[in-house]
Amino acid sequence: MEDINTDVVDVPETPQAPEEVPETTQESEVSPEELRQQLEESEKKRAQLYERLKKAETQPKVEDQPAAPTQLGPKDYLALQQAAITPDDFDEVQEYANYRKVPVHEALKDTTLKTILANKAEERKTAQATQTKSPRGVKPNTGEDLLRRAEEGQELKSEADIDKLVKARFERRKAQSK
Repeated sequence: MEDINTDVVDVPETPQAPEEVPETTQESEVSPEELRQQLEESEKKRAQLYERLKKAETQPKVEDQPAAPTQLGPKDYLALQQAAITPDDFDEVQEYANYRKVPVHEALKDTTLKTILANKAEERKTAQATQTKSPRGVKPNTGEDLLRRAEEGQELKSEADIDKLVKARFERRKAQSK
């Protein structure tokens, strides 16, 4: 019998090449070493970008933080009192002062803020003038009102009104007989 070669040779696994290999020119050929270097560089850049993204996500944004209200000084209190600022307008004045980064007593001198406060005061005055509910409340039915409604043919709904109507008729007849 013939001797069969039983030595096993280890062959490194290589990825399957696509069936169709595009033609390349010698100018665009890149050595495997250069490809590895490019891959390593791109991985390093990606890792750096990922770290920067994580840092940016963990740091709070300056825009998201609410502005700390400024402490009011004695001048501010005096200016608010002299300007007769209502409690409704106080927040508006303080927000405007924080926005402009000036003290409250300086913000009260600003014509823009004065205009805003004047408009709000006018709106309040108009709302108060056009108030639909009467502050007096509902007037109770008197005997005369009940007599007038009964003569007009309006129906009385409660027994208390009917009792008042009877008493009012009795009082009317009594006054007429004198």
